[in-house]
Amino acid sequence: MTTTETLSAPGLTAGLWTIDVAHSEVSFSVRHMMIATVRGSFGAVSGTIDVAPELTASSIEVEVDTASVYTRNPKRDEHIRSATFLDVEKYPTATFRSTRLEPAGPSTAVLTGELTMHGTTREVRFDLRFNGVRVDPWGSTKAGFSAETVIDRHDFGMVTDMPLDSGELFVGREVTLTIELEATAQ
Repeated sequence: MTTTETLSAPGLTAGLWTIDVAHSEVSFSVRHMMIATVRGSFGAVSGTIDVAPELTASSIEVEVDTASVYTRNPKRDEHIRSATFLDVEKYPTATFRSTRLEPAGPSTAVLTGELTMHGTTREVRFDLRFNGVRVDPWGSTKAGFSAETVIDRHDFGMVTDMPLDSGELFVGREVTLTIELEATAQ
């Protein structure tokens, strides 16, 4: 990244933006038996984006209700909610709070912050894309963002592993987190 790169977000005005729960999603994917990919999402996502006049000074906070995990398989969902993975009774939420926003291109940035999940906080870096601003039919101004990162579930205390005969893991350690946000100007 060079120091001459700037972040451009036409139409994104300074101020508080609230995450539109009905049009936002936090999803994940992980290798299963190292031959397939399992995908899931969280249905309950909330938070705010504080857009600063200088875009790189902006911040975001996202909260996920971990019990809202959905993988299209109720038995697997219960296993993910259990103490083996998310332990939703002990850790009912996962949060992300940004600490830095660095331009990577005209509508892209690296969003760094603290991800807290399963009682553990780690710094993570998301590749962020600004998707634009539109006014909906009811007059609300909406902005869209996409972000993605890869984490190691062991870094967050989810270390239960089931080795296969091949020596590989039943559930991979690398988890791709994808965030699709639509936010409403306040």
